Amino acid sequence: MAPWGPTRIVRGPVLAVVTAVALVGCTDGTDADKDGDTASDSDTGRGVQIDTPTIAFANPSPVTSDDLVVSVTDPDPAASYRYAWRRDGTLIDDVAAPTLPAARTRKGQRWTAEVRADIGGVSSSPATASVTIGNSPPSITAITLDPAAPSSAEDVYASATITDPDPEDSDAWDVSWTWQQLEGGTRTQPGEFLSSSYTQAGDRWKIVGTPNDGDDDGEPMELEFDIENAVPVVNSVTLSPGQPLTSTTLTATISASDADGGGAVLALTVEWYVDSGSGGQLVETDAIHAASGAPTLASSAFSKGDSVWVVVTPDDGIDTGTAFQSPSLTIGNTPPQSDGSSITVDPAGDVTEASTLTCTGSGFADVDGDAAGWQWVWYRGGVPISGAVSETLTGDDFSKGQVVTCEAVPFDGTLTGLGTPSSGLTVRNTPPVVGSIGLSPSEPAIDGSITATPLDAFDADQDPI
Repeated sequence: MAPWGPTRIVRGPVLAVVTAVALVGCTDGTDADKDGDTASDSDTGRGVQIDTPTIAFANPSPVTSDDLVVSVTDPDPAASYRYAWRRDGTLIDDVAAPTLPAARTRKGQRWTAEVRADIGGVSSSPATASVTIGNSPPSITAITLDPAAPSSAEDVYASATITDPDPEDSDAWDVSWTWQQLEGGTRTQPGEFLSSSYTQAGDRWKIVGTPNDGDDDGEPMELEFDIENAVPVVNSVTLSPGQPLTSTTLTATISASDADGGGAVLALTVEWYVDSGSGGQLVETDAIHAASGAPTLASSAFSKGDSVWVVVTPDDGIDTGTAFQSPSLTIGNTPPQSDGSSITVDPAGDVTEASTLTCTGSGFADVDGDAAGWQWVWYRGGVPISGAVSETLTGDDFSKGQVVTCEAVPFDGTLTGLGTPSSGLTVRNTPPVVGSIGLSPSEPAIDGSITATPLDAFDADQDPI
């Protein structure tokens, strides 16, 4: 057999030719054959004749994978036989046996065997027989599927590993494919791939590949395989809102799919994890159906600064898919709240430019448990007073007739909440003040008049005195 692998031998025309030529004694004392051998009268004896043997090929229609074997069909026990081989008419001088190895031949070559009988030093004329080397069909040694274990959600592609004793045919190699459904139906589908639209989980199929080298088909090879269930997949998980606070309820929006619907129901296991600095801890598990809505996690499950994520695992009732972990979110600080602001007047009574006002907030609340703190905003006529950011406000920042309000803004050390403005207070007139009174004359007569004149008079409202 040829060293390059298994082949299928195909039947072809019989090309063996047998020629018989008698060796006749020569009257001139010599005999000549076509190889130039001669026999003298002393070698052959005048008039001595050796019959030309009859020969035949064991396989008259050989291919490149066959040894060429020639034999004498009616051997003479007294004779010995000499063998020679010619390739396309050229003598091959290193083969002198009845068998020519297949490794020496190629498709299309014409080989001729020559056989002479020798008896007592006398040789016959050569008997010749010729054959033409035919094509060796290719063989498939392996069929490969991609994917190797296809599901009903996947197209299946077939490829073949081919060997051929005729290496020159490699450019012409081709494989015809036929897909045959064995269980689940009777569909037959040609082509190198099987569309997933034709398959369902649990089907059994067979792929048959027939190789061809441009001249002949080789033996078909087949491979049976099963269609597997398509494992469900979680495509994405999104947590919202994107910037959660301690007062926020988290919602997981899940996209999951089952390509073949192999299971009756696509179930999802949703696991919520919270990391407060010592590693993630499972705080809640939800078992839902893919179409039942988005699962949520209440704000009571986490605190400011925690990291929260969710792990979702799909199951179609046949197979469990790969768990999908969402990106984590960090819980932010929730601003504090308050329920009001008020102004205290010192001294008590109406507000004048001589008054000192104090702003006080009430009802501080912080879901994060942060300590209470306040910031202040003062308004004059509804407009913030520049630089007035302390708890108190003096008459330097307001005048008679203006309306003053304040807002105590809750502050947790990081964020401010929403304050509630106080009621407005109207600044009243400030009575003028007389520093002293001057009397004249300084030494009045008993019956004279005295004139009193106010000295160092002052009006905080800058009203004329």
